[in-house]
Amino acid sequence: MLRIEKYNMSVMMNLILGKAKKKKRAKQMHYESKDKSHMATNLVETLGDQITVVRRDHERRSQTEKRRIRDDTAREETKRKQITLQKEKARQETIRAKTRDHEHRSQTEKGE
Repeated sequence: MLRIEKYNMSVMMNLILGKAKKKKRAKQMHYESKDKSHMATNLVETLGDQITVVRRDHERRSQTEKRRIRDDTAREETKRKQITLQKEKARQETIRAKTRDHEHRSQTEKGE
């Protein structure tokens, strides 16, 4: 009878040990799954932050480029207006000179 009891006890211990191992493995898998999920969440957050940084940098560069183009356009427009003004002044001066020359000739012809 003692042998049977020892055998039964051994079988029961093996069952209990097997259940404990299964439970331990299930907990490990659960924690690994949570850890992987946490790592994935961290990775997604990190990638999101990096994308935000890249977008901000792109927006900053884009604004800088737009400002540069606006400034260049304004400078070119100012230069164009100055040239137009200089040409108009030169044209008016030419007209005045011709008028003076014409008046001078008229007076010279009257005086003769």
